[in-house]
Amino acid sequence: MLCPRCGKLNPADLESCKFCKARLFVRGGGPAQEAMELQPFQGVEDYMLDKLSVVERQAVRSSQDVDILVQAMDYIERNVMASRAGIGVLAGMLRERGLLDGAEFKRRWRERTRRDLVEINRKERFLAMKADILEAFKGKNRRRFEERLTRAEDYFLGLQSPKAVEALEEALALDPSNAPLCAILGQLYLAAGEKERARSCLDEALKAKAVPKGARLSEAILLLSQSDAEEAMKHLDKAAQADPADQEALVLLAFAHGARGRWARALELAAKALGMQEGAAPRYLKVQALLRLERAAEAEAELDEFITEYPECEVALLQKAHLLLSRGWWNRAKEVMERLAALNPDARYELAADKFAKAGSAKRREMRILPLDLATLLDLMNPEGDEARLYLREIEGEL
Repeated sequence: MLCPRCGKLNPADLESCKFCKARLFVRGGGPAQEAMELQPFQGVEDYMLDKLSVVERQAVRSSQDVDILVQAMDYIERNVMASRAGIGVLAGMLRERGLLDGAEFKRRWRERTRRDLVEINRKERFLAMKADILEAFKGKNRRRFEERLTRAEDYFLGLQSPKAVEALEEALALDPSNAPLCAILGQLYLAAGEKERARSCLDEALKAKAVPKGARLSEAILLLSQSDAEEAMKHLDKAAQADPADQEALVLLAFAHGARGRWARALELAAKALGMQEGAAPRYLKVQALLRLERAAEAEAELDEFITEYPECEVALLQKAHLLLSRGWWNRAKEVMERLAALNPDARYELAADKFAKAGSAKRREMRILPLDLATLLDLMNPEGDEARLYLREIEGEL
């Protein structure tokens, strides 16, 4: 008989192992005797089975967690918005364990996705202009210039645009009059809020016989940020003439006319831009123009359509709330305010209700239309917001 502890062979008549003295399970005395001898061990067997079941469940859970991590790491490694299933499973797991608030996830995911998409779009913009930058080279050391561009490309591919900008600055030092390079650097500086550096690069880009794509629009944005709408319109008119299908040029031109109080023309341009392609920016301007032209019914119908198409657009919801508050429709306004608070808990949108409650009827009417704001328009013009919103909807579909 084999000892259950040390595994050595013992004679059949022994009750304990002659090597380690462990008790041997002796068969004898028939089934009744066997059952009596094994009875003390049945509880141990049940206990071990329970433990094995727990271990098995933990192993399955661990395996699931590993699968989720693999999918998530795959998403992170590839830096693209393609691993919807992985993100969906990860979010579902965290939600089931009480570690994830649904609204917080949506807000944070939307912002994270948007940041990544901004980087991706910058990468694509550079790749689209790289050939033009190389063709425009007039410096002395082409090899060093190409090395800087290659390094910038690597950084863009890694979604590290600040380091890519540094490499492009080194390239510009080797070819200061390279118009396409000046144009893309001007755009990047403008996005970073470095207006003086943007101005220097864009002025150089605009000297070229063939002005690089995007340079005029960036110059117009810079001028609009300095409240110089008339000068901005000159660049926008040229951009629109060069490419009549340029929706961004039409949207910015509509804004510039609105900034000068020419709301009929602004409405015409916004409607034309919207006819080219659906977008939050032209809808925003169309609502603004209709409200200022005292076409309230059309404005509210347009605004409702705006909110239906972009249910998480804060400026559209805020405009709706202002219109309701101006009429004293507090309960309906409160519902909209709650939606806004869920989207952005830090914005303190409820303060608007307090202001309307304290204001007289004339003041309420004055407050009903949101001010025309360039930063809001640029935010709506950026494609990343729409892409992040659509991708979030796809993620939720997976959940």
